[in-house]
Amino acid sequence: MLSINRIFFHDFSTYRSALMGVAIVFIMATHSIGRFALYGNIGVEWFLIVSAIGQFYSLSKDQHLGHYYKRRFTRILPTYLIVAIPFFILRSYPSFQDFIIRITGLNLFFWGERIFWFVTLIVICYLLAPFYFKLIQRFKGSFILPFLLVAITFPLSYHLPKTEILVTRLPIFFLAMNLGKLVYEKKTIEDKTACIACYILSFLAFLAVVLINYSGTRVQIHRFVYFFCGIPSLFFILTLVQLFSFSKGILSFIGNVSYEIYLLHESIILALCLMLPLPKVVNVLISYVLAIAFAYLLHSLVSLLFFKKRNSVDSTKG
Repeated sequence: MLSINRIFFHDFSTYRSALMGVAIVFIMATHSIGRFALYGNIGVEWFLIVSAIGQFYSLSKDQHLGHYYKRRFTRILPTYLIVAIPFFILRSYPSFQDFIIRITGLNLFFWGERIFWFVTLIVICYLLAPFYFKLIQRFKGSFILPFLLVAITFPLSYHLPKTEILVTRLPIFFLAMNLGKLVYEKKTIEDKTACIACYILSFLAFLAVVLINYSGTRVQIHRFVYFFCGIPSLFFILTLVQLFSFSKGILSFIGNVSYEIYLLHESIILALCLMLPLPKVVNVLISYVLAIAFAYLLHSLVSLLFFKKRNSVDSTKG
């Protein structure tokens, strides 16, 4: 519940699916509207923040590496392969070697191709999450490590243009795992002045995210702002979702299939819709509706095939 007297960190978990929904809507807007919604790129950071909080929860309940990896990769890999295998086959790449490079996500490192690049990023994050979780548990100052990682990865990204989209996103995932500890422990801010300051700073962070995209600076500068403004700007979104609580249901529905939407929308559905002999705005709106509908069907199919014994399926970032 929204209050100016108290802030509950646990709200990041309570509204988790809705926040995922906002993140994927921002990402779809960037992919389809272009320069009018460049700031939608921050949706990737929001995706990672909510995901990292989920990983902290998962590891707090069961630190067995085998169990953790099985849950995470059973959730993301079958869905990815169902989409990616026919996609890459139909693209008619010249050799089996090229197909293998692309299906394994190594095309980003070899050629800088960004098709399904987020899958590569989230796999890396999931592989490293259990080890960073142990650092958080053992060292109170572990929150400093993501800032040190920024000092390494951001200068490095200038010399690695093929992978800058990935390496500049890693630090915020680990920073958000530290936030996950506060969320899991249900920490609160109970000073009214501090709460008001948080709301103001969160709005300014969101404003900075929007404005930096129209500044003409290099993309690394944008990513730098995203890192520092990612969590507070997501808190601003959380505040809006709480304020307009009627939106929670539809946003949660979209958030629960956000991973499937990511796989289907830009590379397949949007590309096909833009070929229709209709005004672009109509094509884009059709792509949104179709992406959500097919994402739900894909999610249901994978749930039926791989999660028969569960009542519900964990979301990608959970």
